[in-house]
Amino acid sequence: MELAFSTAAVHPRDRFDYWQFATRERVADHDSWTPSRDSFEAELSVGRVGSLGLVSSRNSPLEVACTARHADHANPNEILVFCSLTGRVLLEQRDRRVSMETGSLLCVDPRRAHTMHFLDEPSVLIIKVPRAELEGRLGRNLDIAASHITPSCPQDHLTLLFAAKLGMLSGTIESSSAEMIATHAVDLISLSLGNVTNRTAHISPNKSQLIWRIHRAIEARLHSAGLDPERIAEAVGISVRQANKLLAEQGSSLMRLVQSKRLARCRQALEDPSLAHRSVSEIALGWGFSDLTHFSRCFKRAYGMLPSDLRRRRERG
Repeated sequence: MELAFSTAAVHPRDRFDYWQFATRERVADHDSWTPSRDSFEAELSVGRVGSLGLVSSRNSPLEVACTARHADHANPNEILVFCSLTGRVLLEQRDRRVSMETGSLLCVDPRRAHTMHFLDEPSVLIIKVPRAELEGRLGRNLDIAASHITPSCPQDHLTLLFAAKLGMLSGTIESSSAEMIATHAVDLISLSLGNVTNRTAHISPNKSQLIWRIHRAIEARLHSAGLDPERIAEAVGISVRQANKLLAEQGSSLMRLVQSKRLARCRQALEDPSLAHRSVSEIALGWGFSDLTHFSRCFKRAYGMLPSDLRRRRERG
């Protein structure tokens, strides 16, 4: 995972304020307080494994409050799953009060107000799970607020072990393998959540393999400007309809996945100093974009800036 913020290089008087800004940007908007403002220490790292966003946090004791105002502006497309690595965290949400100890998982619905008390200088891994993926397995109108997963049975123990290792995999594996691992992680979390919410998790035994094959088929053909859904589905051995149905559970589709992968490769190339001699248009065309205006528009929508702006920012250092 990539270090996003550390108090080590910040003056003590500014550490907590800087930490608040970093966590509001990387996790969710909130208000927070600490009893140790003058001696506050924290570190924040970010990463990703497939469809799962990851945030690793280690900090001095503090209290975080997500009010109704904050919840109204929270990302409606994700569920936050806190994996306790060390220390203790108390959560209050929907009149439920749960204590998360080391080696357990706690689910937080960011669309609902809640309060969290971080005690004993805890270290947690926050897994951002696409809401659509959980609902695809457990059904809609899922109430997971303050759902607590503990190693009470072998299956839950496997879920906890798998979740705790996700941070180690971020940035170390190719994208198709990362998507397969993310699918397995959501499968396991869904099975354990089904146990604590009295819902049956619908996990297809072949779903993970099919999604992995879809990603591999796309990766192998990204350079081709003529890549279409029929060609991808044929390479996997399923219908376009079946492929899109599988990806819909992740909030995606064949062509949206193709575009996101191409945009990611283009961004990587634009940030690579060894490719500074290649123009933006050369990079875009090389990764299958045939319309440069369309490419620039899609790139800005995905990353908040034009490709040329990203390159200039890299050149400035």
